[in-house]
Amino acid sequence: DADDITPRANNSSVSKSASRWENKSMTARALWHLVHGTSGLVAFALGGYQVRSGLRLFSSRFGTPDWGMAYVGYIVWLTVVVILAKLWMMWKGWERKKMGMEVQMGRG
Repeated sequence: DADDITPRANNSSVSKSASRWENKSMTARALWHLVHGTSGLVAFALGGYQVRSGLRLFSSRFGTPDWGMAYVGYIVWLTVVVILAKLWMMWKGWERKKMGMEVQMGRG
């Protein structure tokens, strides 16, 4: 990786993914991805809580129906759709990688 500052011998026979697992130190980029992703999820969760509590407060003050559970249901549905899409994309990637390996092995 470009932002990994630990000195290493340049061995082209070792793949990047293998060397990434051998070197267990966290790079600056990996740390940034972890913090960025975690803070994004926390902001999303706090935003969902804020909307839900605002809908409940509006309902109690003005005597209107509480649509908070409909909002929570929508957020859950949206989250499930995103997770399923991510899993499908990962499965397609594994399938493509497997097909590429079979073609490469067939040339032998």
